[in-house]
Amino acid sequence: MLLDDRTLVFIAGNLLVLLQVHTKEQRYLRSCSGEGIGAITAHPSNEYFVIAEKGNQPLILVYEYPSLRLYHILRGGTEQVYSSVDFNLDGSILASVGGAPDYMLTLWDWRHEEVMLRCKASSQEVYRVRFSPHNPELLTSSGTGHVKFWTISPTFTGLKLQGVMGYFGETSATDVEGFVELPDRKVVTGTEWGNLLLWDREAIKVEICRIERQSCHVGTAQPFSLEDGQLMTFGSDGVIRGWDIEKINMADTHSGRLEMEPINELVVGHNVCLSSVVRSPLPNSFIWFAQDSNGAIWKLDLSFTNTTPDPECLFTFHAGSVHGLDVCKTSHLMATTAPDRSVKVFDFLAKKQLTTSCFNQSGTTISWAPPWVKASSGLLGFEDGVVRLLELYRPQSLYAVSRSSCEEDGKLRLKQAFKPHSESVTALAYERNGEILATGRQEDILRLQALKEEKKKKAKELLTLIDAKQEEDGEEEEEKEEELPPIYIPDPPSPLYCGFYSEPDHFWLSMGGFDSGYLYHCKFSENQDEEPEKRKDEPFHFLPIHNADNDPICSITFSSSRELLLCGMHSGSIRVYPLQTGDLSLTSMQSYWVLSLHDNQNGQLYHIRCSHDDLFVLTAGDDGNIFSFTRRPPEELQSSLQRKAAMIPSPSVGLESKSLVLDIEDPAAYRTPLSMVMEPLVKEEEEEEELKHLLPEITDIVQVYPEVAGLVHWATYPVTSSTHVCRCPPPPLTDLKFYSSPFFPPECFPSFEERDELDELLAIMPPEALEPVPVPKKRKHEKDKGTYVKKPPNAFMLFLKSERKTVQEELGIKNSAAVNRVLSERWKSLAEDKRQIFQAEAQVEAHIHALNNPGWSNKVNYGTKSKKARTKAPRLPPPSY
Repeated sequence: MLLDDRTLVFIAGNLLVLLQVHTKEQRYLRSCSGEGIGAITAHPSNEYFVIAEKGNQPLILVYEYPSLRLYHILRGGTEQVYSSVDFNLDGSILASVGGAPDYMLTLWDWRHEEVMLRCKASSQEVYRVRFSPHNPELLTSSGTGHVKFWTISPTFTGLKLQGVMGYFGETSATDVEGFVELPDRKVVTGTEWGNLLLWDREAIKVEICRIERQSCHVGTAQPFSLEDGQLMTFGSDGVIRGWDIEKINMADTHSGRLEMEPINELVVGHNVCLSSVVRSPLPNSFIWFAQDSNGAIWKLDLSFTNTTPDPECLFTFHAGSVHGLDVCKTSHLMATTAPDRSVKVFDFLAKKQLTTSCFNQSGTTISWAPPWVKASSGLLGFEDGVVRLLELYRPQSLYAVSRSSCEEDGKLRLKQAFKPHSESVTALAYERNGEILATGRQEDILRLQALKEEKKKKAKELLTLIDAKQEEDGEEEEEKEEELPPIYIPDPPSPLYCGFYSEPDHFWLSMGGFDSGYLYHCKFSENQDEEPEKRKDEPFHFLPIHNADNDPICSITFSSSRELLLCGMHSGSIRVYPLQTGDLSLTSMQSYWVLSLHDNQNGQLYHIRCSHDDLFVLTAGDDGNIFSFTRRPPEELQSSLQRKAAMIPSPSVGLESKSLVLDIEDPAAYRTPLSMVMEPLVKEEEEEEELKHLLPEITDIVQVYPEVAGLVHWATYPVTSSTHVCRCPPPPLTDLKFYSSPFFPPECFPSFEERDELDELLAIMPPEALEPVPVPKKRKHEKDKGTYVKKPPNAFMLFLKSERKTVQEELGIKNSAAVNRVLSERWKSLAEDKRQIFQAEAQVEAHIHALNNPGWSNKVNYGTKSKKARTKAPRLPPPSY
């Protein structure tokens, strides 16, 4: 919702976020119950707003705006959760509707904190309740498979709330998420199949579709406003349409269907799924803000004029749950991946998103490389079994060499792609020294479950044999001991959520389901060569966790000093346990403090990390929210930090000249052999070693010709790592050391746009470097024959000339082969009408060429092949007999 023209309000887990649209500054209000927020609404005057919470006997909280002071508390409206709240036209009455189990509709005199009327709204889930904007005595509610029309009627005993359920009749029942009430008491609702339904009280008057029975929208359709004689609707197809409301009111009811075309249309985007729109509170404003379920917030101008600007994307975020989160081990950077097939990198120190990359498959897990692993990179696992190695770098360093600009603060480059598994990659981990990478797959989980099923079967057989043996013995003891209950083995087996090492070969595990509420201390079997079915991998100790029987631990991380244990819970909250130094058995894991963050029902906290300096805690849950918290007050935090933004690595040495890495795009591709996985890494190490061997020679050249030193760009990095590569001016000759590697940017040699720079370069070059380059024999022959005339460019060459600079800026490289490959693919997929433009231009170039070079042909350039003179051999005399 919008509180004013610049403050956008939305729910994020247990927080209400007040976002300044222009400055992107955020303020927060936390749920008082700590169990989540169900619904919000604003007062018609925008002087107040309401937060309806979740939990046992949830509260309705009324706040003043902009002071954010708590004004009123309403109690007793529902048992567990509020699903919708709304004010009437003058703001004197507040309507609320609850979720399961009561689905209670309540009208409040909110200023006196009193209940006016109350009634059960439905026996199914209710999504919305709204007062009529034209009649204060009418309300409408909708939800799963129903719509209901309410009237506040005066009776002898006072006001009464009466409701009539809508009857779908021959029309298929549908979930109703949005509706608009018309001035004549009719109501227009949306459907799941994209059409609109016009209701006249409890019956459907007509179904609205497009001509030839095409649906109004592809997917779901929702009406949201009545503006200037237009019924405004949006759909999951990313389109907003306006329909003639007069034609809808005059629809013929005999046919039961009205076919019409929209009078206005705005396509927000082709990969957009609109779920909610709100209007700017400014008077006579055409500005609306729309929420995109695919991960964006849009600013729309619905004036539908010739000067209407295009939709503007204000913010982007992940769509759906977050499947992977990890932090950089040396900087305040965080990377995430989600089922929307995107990978995002954030600077949580500057509170901004750096870059986004999209792939053909959904990401499943992510791991940031340790500092001692070469190149600043992150590993990502995908659902098709592919592992991709990505390098994050600061693109300004490359653009500074090419004298162009770049708006992005960071950029991701695919460094390597290989496919170790045929199923989804579920886990990635580096060995402690960074030399070994371990990957987990979906097959391993299925195999583990199969092993558990086999052990469960064997355990049942053993119990059956024991019972049979006891029956055969049949000897009664004088004093019978109390029999122990039979061993219960859950079916299916309890899930494994997370684990961590306590010491070599010993580890703790957290489980869910029947086995939740404990941490299990385990150790690996002594005989690792034994078959997995025969190993006795059983816990030797367990630790009960307070109040975790229905709220198991889903993720665990430690502070760098291991004095704090941070747990992400199934309920979306964080628990922090102080630990004693060296406490491997977790005996000091007793007291804790808890903070509710993510949604309590849908925000399972599977990802929690501490920053490299322990100043920040990062979390990501299944509710799609990503939170960053500081462990110190703001004044102490500013004194501890030396920077206001994270340090982004510079590009690796020679990145400009490297060709694009081929990605694995086919989900059915075969698994990559290990030798092919290691080949690019070995080749890169050999190139770096060769560069180090060339260093003394380049240093000697710089000493002999100091004027060339300005052309050498030095990339300085530590001996043991190339994680932090930073570009700097060339150091003095006396400061050159073996850990400084120079490189010549390729852009310095192929061409110069200005002739003066080329003359300066030639002036400082040594004489031996100016010797003529040998010309191929063929070209010598051509030069001797005459002047070489270039042939006119064809349509493809004109397309290359037009688009080359754009593609070079997009890729951030100047490599001709890589750019040509991309341009060739774009030419193949170019629309026919655009291709005809270049073909027409090529015909003009050919005509001009023919006028300037009459009688020219390719034979002029390459010459004609001289024929060898042939003479006939003399006729031999006839043989004599």
